[in-house]
Amino acid sequence: MKSLKNILLSATLLTCATQASYAASLTEAVTKAMQTNPEVLIAHRGKDAIEQEVRQAKAGYLPTVDLTIGTGHERSNNATTRNRADRGDNTGGHRSLWRNEARLIARQMIFDGCETCHNVDQQENRLESSIKNTNEVRQNVALRVVQAYLDVMRNSELVKLAQNNVDNHKKYLKQIEARSTSGRGNKADIRQAEGRLALAESTLYAAQGELKNAHAAYVEIVGEKAEKLENYTAPKSLMPATRDDAVARAIENNPAIHSAQYDIYAAQSAYRATKSVFYPRLDLELEAQRARNLDGSDEANNSYMAMARISYNLYNGGADLARKRQQSARVSEARDTLERDRREVEERMFEAWNNLETAKMRLKPLSSHVGSSEETKKAYKSQFDIGQRSLLDLLDTEVEYFNAKTAYINGQYAVDFAMYNVLATTGDIMLAFEE
Repeated sequence: MKSLKNILLSATLLTCATQASYAASLTEAVTKAMQTNPEVLIAHRGKDAIEQEVRQAKAGYLPTVDLTIGTGHERSNNATTRNRADRGDNTGGHRSLWRNEARLIARQMIFDGCETCHNVDQQENRLESSIKNTNEVRQNVALRVVQAYLDVMRNSELVKLAQNNVDNHKKYLKQIEARSTSGRGNKADIRQAEGRLALAESTLYAAQGELKNAHAAYVEIVGEKAEKLENYTAPKSLMPATRDDAVARAIENNPAIHSAQYDIYAAQSAYRATKSVFYPRLDLELEAQRARNLDGSDEANNSYMAMARISYNLYNGGADLARKRQQSARVSEARDTLERDRREVEERMFEAWNNLETAKMRLKPLSSHVGSSEETKKAYKSQFDIGQRSLLDLLDTEVEYFNAKTAYINGQYAVDFAMYNVLATTGDIMLAFEE
């Protein structure tokens, strides 16, 4: 029994340790956001609602069945009541009965000027537009997840770098204090080193604050804490070869443009539907009615009908013509919206590509700056050891190296985010998270 307990305890501890050391990948973070992010869920709910509107429109092809039942008092004065044999002289030909009736009507549309088919087309195109809009929302949320993920990793590196910078400043301050105690330094050097340390600590606190903000942004977009994030691989293989290729791909594949295109189709269908009122409507009706005590007669009054009914509105104050013009304007509006979205996507791609190219070009000199400042720091340390440099000179090199390293870290993540931004604009960012 004790052995079994030990085994269970070991298994529990192993499970806890495994959970505690669990690391989330970028793909897992995006997947989590797709499942829980409110923006994605709202888009899906909107799509689901339009699916039901499609079903509503298709219901116009199907028959309608209506049942009406009524009961109540009826007072009649007609040929039937005046000629009945049992009426009294003082009734005046009136008769009061309790009327009961039931009516069942089945109606099937035969022709409605193609209004139903155009309504169905409109709703189906609205559904396609909603699907593309949902895809656009997913792309945008995925890009925000990438930004939050990279910001947490980037700021974590900057906090470590800032902490090392503070530690180095503390080390140099102690050395300056020791030199001052031995008579080889002065209080001015100490005060200057203390000022440098205070500035380094301020920079550390700022970096820690930025990291907290990055964690908060991650929770907001992903829905869970960024406990331990895995390294990621930048999507270099998915990148277009040239800027022109990227722009062409964005125009062809961006979901915002697709959504706007289907909005045009929907508006055109709505416009065609307005023409249906200029045609007569033909319905087939089947009606069954059962009644008693109807029109002063206490006998059963039953009827059955099969009718073809044509209805045609001749005039309604010009509302139909105004509605037609309204939908024509909506078609033009949808076309203008498509052109606006196309231009915006093109501009976004130019900016995304330019940001990527700029970030790439900056990375090489930033790397050279890091290497140069690191070599300078080593050279100053060697010169300090032989008395050719002061500790304050070493502090200057520390600051130079820290600034260079900070810029390089920011530059690295800027390149990676710019790649994802290009893919989001082309509509291909989700391909980066397929495993």
